[in-house]
Amino acid sequence: MLAPTTTAPRAADEPVTTTTNPLRQPATITEDPRKIEKATAAIESIADDELAAEVFTVIAEDQVTVEDIEELVNNDNFESLDDSVIGVIAAAISDEDDSVKEVFEEAVDIFSGATDDYVPSGSNVTVAERRIIIAATAVVLAVPMPAPQVSNSGSGGSGGGQSDRRRQ
Repeated sequence: MLAPTTTAPRAADEPVTTTTNPLRQPATITEDPRKIEKATAAIESIADDELAAEVFTVIAEDQVTVEDIEELVNNDNFESLDDSVIGVIAAAISDEDDSVKEVFEEAVDIFSGATDDYVPSGSNVTVAERRIIIAATAVVLAVPMPAPQVSNSGSGGSGGGQSDRRRQ
């Protein structure tokens, strides 16, 4: 038996694991510690274990499915998520298929400010970049166009230069 302060030896290629609440942090397919870290930080403020597990899965998985997003947005407490968690979820699914994004977009107002780094379905630019494009377009359209100048070169005198050009 090992003493409480003793670390059990492990193989060098064996991943480091920590003890977590399996309800809040279910097993994931990812081996990316940054995703696990982001998911863990995002669920700290979520009181509902089931909702926390769904958020954790969406953020930590290497590939998110339509079913994963449907489970998340159909959770009775989904509306209780704060903007920072919605932003982390949006960033996590930004590179997913449009079908996944569309389910998310039906449940979340992506232009509310929480999802600036999110690339919506059917788009190649983030929400923040889209806002800049829209604002720039509005400015260009709001600037009055100068009236075209009417040339009066043919008036006055001997009938203008047009008749002189025809004779040549």
